[in-house]
Amino acid sequence: MEKTYLSNFVDLQSLNLGKNKQLQNIGPLKFCTQLTELNISETNISDIWSLQFMKNLKTLDIALTQVIDLHPLQLLKILEKITMKSASIIDVSPLAKLTQLQNLSFSYNKITNAETLKHHPNFSEYVFSDQKVPTTDELKFYNKILSVHNSQKQIRKIQNENRMLKLKEQMINQKEQINLKINEQNQFMNKKIEIIFSQNYYTDQQ
Repeated sequence: MEKTYLSNFVDLQSLNLGKNKQLQNIGPLKFCTQLTELNISETNISDIWSLQFMKNLKTLDIALTQVIDLHPLQLLKILEKITMKSASIIDVSPLAKLTQLQNLSFSYNKITNAETLKHHPNFSEYVFSDQKVPTTDELKFYNKILSVHNSQKQIRKIQNENRMLKLKEQMINQKEQINLKINEQNQFMNKKIEIIFSQNYYTDQQ
Protein backbone atom coordinates (compact mmCIF):
# COMPACT_ATOMS: atom_id res chain seq x y z
CA MET A 1 0.00 0.00 0.00
CA GLU A 2 1.59 3.21 -1.17
CA LYS A 3 0.90 6.72 0.03
CA THR A 4 0.07 7.85 -3.51
CA TYR A 5 -2.63 5.17 -3.77
CA LEU A 6 -4.24 5.82 -0.40
CA SER A 7 -4.16 9.60 -0.89
CA ASN A 8 -7.20 9.08 -3.12
CA PHE A 9 -9.15 7.62 -0.18
CA VAL A 10 -8.47 10.10 2.60
CA ASP A 11 -12.23 10.53 3.12
CA LEU A 12 -12.84 6.78 3.45
CA GLN A 13 -15.02 6.02 6.49
CA SER A 14 -15.30 2.23 6.49
CA LEU A 15 -12.65 -0.30 5.48
CA ASN A 16 -12.73 -4.10 5.66
CA LEU A 17 -9.37 -5.84 5.15
CA GLY A 18 -10.32 -8.93 7.12
CA LYS A 19 -9.33 -12.48 6.14
CA ASN A 20 -6.36 -11.23 4.13
CA LYS A 21 -3.50 -13.46 5.25
CA GLN A 22 -1.07 -11.58 3.01
CA LEU A 23 -1.60 -8.35 4.94
CA GLN A 24 1.31 -7.66 7.30
CA ASN A 25 1.66 -3.88 7.26
CA ILE A 26 -1.03 -1.22 7.70
CA GLY A 27 1.37 1.72 8.06
CA PRO A 28 -0.06 3.63 5.06
CA LEU A 29 -3.50 3.60 6.70
CA LYS A 30 -2.34 6.54 8.80
CA PHE A 31 -3.47 8.73 5.91
CA CYS A 32 -7.06 7.48 6.23
CA THR A 33 -7.86 9.72 9.17
CA GLN A 34 -11.61 9.82 8.53
CA LEU A 35 -12.12 6.11 9.14
CA THR A 36 -14.86 5.29 11.64
CA GLU A 37 -14.87 1.51 11.09
CA LEU A 38 -11.86 -0.72 10.46
CA ASN A 39 -11.68 -4.50 10.21
CA ILE A 40 -8.23 -6.10 9.99
CA SER A 41 -9.21 -9.40 11.59
CA GLU A 42 -7.69 -12.71 10.45
CA THR A 43 -4.59 -11.04 9.02
CA ASN A 44 -0.90 -11.26 9.92
CA ILE A 45 -0.84 -7.76 11.38
CA SER A 46 1.19 -7.39 14.58
CA ASP A 47 1.86 -3.63 14.65
CA ILE A 48 -1.04 -1.16 14.83
CA TRP A 49 0.93 2.05 15.48
CA SER A 50 -0.71 3.74 12.46
CA LEU A 51 -4.12 3.57 14.15
CA GLN A 52 -3.19 6.36 16.54
CA PHE A 53 -3.86 8.85 13.74
CA MET A 54 -7.45 7.67 13.24
CA LYS A 55 -9.09 9.98 15.76
CA ASN A 56 -12.56 9.33 14.27
CA LEU A 57 -12.43 5.55 14.69
CA LYS A 58 -15.41 4.08 16.54
CA THR A 59 -15.34 0.38 15.67
CA LEU A 60 -12.22 -1.77 15.43
CA ASP A 61 -11.81 -5.49 14.78
CA ILE A 62 -8.34 -6.97 15.32
CA ALA A 63 -9.47 -10.52 16.12
CA LEU A 64 -7.23 -13.42 15.11
CA THR A 65 -4.17 -11.23 14.52
CA GLN A 66 -0.70 -11.10 16.06
CA VAL A 67 -1.35 -7.79 17.82
CA ILE A 68 0.20 -7.52 21.28
CA ASP A 69 0.58 -3.80 22.03
CA LEU A 70 -2.61 -1.73 22.42
CA HIS A 71 -0.91 1.55 23.30
CA PRO A 72 -1.63 3.11 19.88
CA LEU A 73 -5.34 2.93 20.75
CA GLN A 74 -5.15 5.08 23.86
CA LEU A 75 -5.46 8.26 21.75
CA LEU A 76 -8.69 7.16 20.07
CA LYS A 77 -11.05 8.91 22.44
CA ILE A 78 -14.32 8.11 20.66
CA LEU A 79 -13.67 4.40 20.16
CA GLU A 80 -16.84 2.51 21.11
CA LYS A 81 -16.34 -1.11 20.14
CA ILE A 82 -13.23 -3.32 20.01
CA THR A 83 -13.17 -6.96 18.99
CA MET A 84 -9.82 -8.63 19.65
CA LYS A 85 -10.52 -12.28 20.36
CA SER A 86 -7.78 -14.84 19.76
CA ALA A 87 -5.01 -12.27 19.48
CA SER A 88 -1.82 -12.17 21.56
CA ILE A 89 -2.88 -9.51 24.04
CA ILE A 90 -1.89 -9.51 27.71
CA ASP A 91 -2.18 -5.85 28.75
CA VAL A 92 -5.46 -3.92 28.28
CA SER A 93 -4.51 -0.94 30.47
CA PRO A 94 -4.07 1.34 27.40
CA LEU A 95 -7.86 1.16 27.03
CA ALA A 96 -8.51 2.45 30.53
CA LYS A 97 -9.04 6.07 29.46
CA LEU A 98 -11.26 5.34 26.47
CA THR A 99 -14.40 6.54 28.21
CA GLN A 100 -16.65 6.07 25.18
CA LEU A 101 -15.89 2.35 25.02
CA GLN A 102 -19.11 0.35 25.25
CA ASN A 103 -18.37 -3.09 23.89
CA LEU A 104 -15.18 -5.08 24.40
CA SER A 105 -14.55 -8.64 23.27
CA PHE A 106 -11.19 -10.18 24.19
CA SER A 107 -11.96 -13.89 24.26
CA TYR A 108 -9.08 -16.36 24.08
CA ASN A 109 -6.30 -13.99 25.10
CA LYS A 110 -4.20 -14.05 28.24
CA ILE A 111 -5.33 -10.79 29.80
CA THR A 112 -3.76 -10.20 33.21
CA ASN A 113 -5.20 -6.80 34.18
CA ALA A 114 -8.83 -6.60 33.05
CA GLU A 115 -9.64 -4.79 36.30
CA THR A 116 -8.03 -1.64 34.88
CA LEU A 117 -11.20 -1.16 32.81
CA LYS A 118 -13.64 -1.15 35.69
CA HIS A 119 -14.39 2.59 35.77
CA HIS A 120 -15.62 2.97 32.20
CA PRO A 121 -18.79 5.10 32.42
CA ASN A 122 -20.38 3.64 29.28
CA PHE A 123 -19.32 -0.01 29.42
CA SER A 124 -22.29 -2.18 28.47
CA GLU A 125 -20.91 -5.49 27.23
CA TYR A 126 -17.88 -7.48 28.26
CA VAL A 127 -17.07 -10.73 26.42
CA PHE A 128 -14.19 -12.81 27.76
CA SER A 129 -14.49 -16.51 26.88
CA ASP A 130 -11.72 -18.57 28.50
CA GLN A 131 -10.74 -15.67 30.74
CA LYS A 132 -11.02 -15.35 34.51
CA VAL A 133 -14.62 -14.78 35.57
CA PRO A 134 -14.92 -11.41 37.34
CA THR A 135 -16.22 -11.48 40.88
CA THR A 136 -19.25 -9.53 42.00
CA ASP A 137 -16.97 -7.08 43.80
CA GLU A 138 -15.08 -6.45 40.56
CA LEU A 139 -18.23 -6.07 38.47
CA LYS A 140 -19.97 -3.61 40.78
CA PHE A 141 -17.66 -0.82 39.65
CA TYR A 142 -19.23 -0.75 36.19
CA ASN A 143 -21.69 2.11 35.92
CA LYS A 144 -24.25 0.83 33.42
CA ILE A 145 -25.92 -2.46 32.53
CA LEU A 146 -23.15 -4.96 31.98
CA SER A 147 -23.48 -8.29 30.22
CA VAL A 148 -20.59 -10.61 30.86
CA HIS A 149 -20.17 -13.83 28.88
CA ASN A 150 -17.68 -16.65 29.14
CA SER A 151 -17.22 -20.09 27.65
CA GLN A 152 -18.79 -21.83 30.64
CA LYS A 153 -22.18 -20.48 29.50
CA GLN A 154 -22.31 -18.19 32.50
CA ILE A 155 -23.90 -14.77 32.13
CA ARG A 156 -23.79 -12.16 34.81
CA LYS A 157 -25.92 -9.06 34.56
CA ILE A 158 -25.15 -6.13 36.79
CA GLN A 159 -27.54 -3.21 36.79
CA ASN A 160 -26.51 -0.08 38.67
CA GLU A 161 -29.47 2.24 39.08
CA ASN A 162 -28.88 5.87 40.00
CA ARG A 163 -25.12 5.50 39.68
CA MET A 164 -24.64 2.43 41.84
CA LEU A 165 -27.10 3.33 44.58
CA LYS A 166 -28.77 0.02 43.90
CA LEU A 167 -27.10 -3.15 42.75
CA LYS A 168 -28.85 -6.11 41.23
CA GLU A 169 -27.15 -9.30 40.22
CA GLN A 170 -28.51 -12.25 38.34
CA MET A 171 -26.37 -15.22 37.46
CA ILE A 172 -27.67 -17.61 34.84
CA ASN A 173 -25.97 -20.97 34.62
CA GLN A 174 -27.00 -23.50 32.03
CA LYS A 175 -26.33 -26.43 34.35
CA GLU A 176 -28.39 -24.88 37.11
CA GLN A 177 -31.26 -24.30 34.70
CA ILE A 178 -31.20 -27.96 33.65
CA ASN A 179 -31.10 -29.11 37.27
CA LEU A 180 -34.00 -26.81 38.08
CA LYS A 181 -36.09 -28.27 35.27
CA ILE A 182 -35.28 -31.81 36.42
CA ASN A 183 -36.28 -30.96 39.98
CA GLU A 184 -39.52 -29.41 38.78
CA GLN A 185 -40.30 -32.51 36.72
CA ASN A 186 -39.52 -34.78 39.67
CA GLN A 187 -41.77 -32.75 41.94
CA PHE A 188 -44.54 -32.94 39.37
CA MET A 189 -44.14 -36.71 39.00
CA ASN A 190 -44.13 -37.19 42.78
CA LYS A 191 -47.36 -35.25 43.10
CA LYS A 192 -48.87 -37.26 40.28
CA ILE A 193 -47.88 -40.53 41.96
CA GLU A 194 -49.34 -39.35 45.26
CA ILE A 195 -52.63 -38.51 43.58
CA ILE A 196 -52.77 -41.91 41.90
CA PHE A 197 -51.98 -43.67 45.18
CA SER A 198 -54.62 -41.64 46.95
CA GLN A 199 -57.22 -42.48 44.35
CA ASN A 200 -56.34 -46.16 44.60
CA TYR A 201 -56.61 -45.98 48.37
CA TYR A 202 -60.10 -44.58 48.27
CA THR A 203 -61.12 -47.05 45.59
CA ASP A 204 -59.87 -49.96 47.70
CA GLN A 205 -61.71 -48.66 50.74
CA GLN A 206 -64.94 -48.64 48.85
